[in-house]
Amino acid sequence: MSTVGMPPSRGSRVGAESAHSAGDVLVGIHELVKEYSLGSSGIGRKPLLRAIDGVSLEIRNGETFGLVGESGCGKTTIARCLMRLVQPTSGRITFRG
Repeated sequence: MSTVGMPPSRGSRVGAESAHSAGDVLVGIHELVKEYSLGSSGIGRKPLLRAIDGVSLEIRNGETFGLVGESGCGKTTIARCLMRLVQPTSGRITFRG
């Protein structure tokens, strides 16, 4: 049986190597933190709400990715940081390296 033009099977060595190479990472999020100021507390120091705390993930080329969680867990904040609608407090977002 010929395998020309067919994708490698899951158990094949070629598929396993390409799935773990660093070159196929499309989007990388590394230790992402976003804090929002809640206004004045009356004693000079503004309280902070930490919406996301140290999130890291990689989305590889060709993958379908879903982000799920409870209401208020930070899904929308991650998406807004990813799209550059809000500036992260710290961390790094990379696109194709």
